[in-house]
Amino acid sequence: MYAQSKNNSLVFSCRMKKDLYASLLNESEKKGVSFNSLINGITKNYNTWDKFGDDIGFIPLSNIAISHIFDLLDEKNIIRIARYTGETIPKEIALLSHIGDDFEKIAELFETVSRKFGTTIVIKKNNGYSYTIRHKVNSNFSLYVSEFFLAMGKSFNLCTSIELMIKNTIMVNLEDKLVEFGTISKRLKTK
Repeated sequence: MYAQSKNNSLVFSCRMKKDLYASLLNESEKKGVSFNSLINGITKNYNTWDKFGDDIGFIPLSNIAISHIFDLLDEKNIIRIARYTGETIPKEIALLSHIGDDFEKIAELFETVSRKFGTTIVIKKNNGYSYTIRHKVNSNFSLYVSEFFLAMGKSFNLCTSIELMIKNTIMVNLEDKLVEFGTISKRLKTK
């Protein structure tokens, strides 16, 4: 099954229905990415998120539903919910997928999670990563996403900061640096 192995990747073959192949090929062309990159993204998403959906209890909700829900929540409840889910859900996924404390694998989990919130641009920096997330909900949701990622970083004892938070955009920085969180308490305000 394995034809060739190189670095952390390998070349192999598998069967796929013709109509599925055509649909995925069309999608890769629309997105301007290679077919290989699209397949790798799909399988990475499955391996770090989708396969745990039933175990963790994920449910699909549209942007319209999320927007209405977040319009009804006050800041205190948004922060409380974001901190709880940010500390628990990614940690459960990390445990189920045996990520451990490998920074690069945690950074991949950050990327996978950020893509669930919206369109994400990831930039590798000297000491970590920057994730710019654009969503289609509202400013209350930006507050939620920001607090979620701060809590997620805290759950892994990693330095996480919010560089930008506006109505539909959040920029999260993740550093490969362990932090003790006993005295850190920072609240976010939307712009």
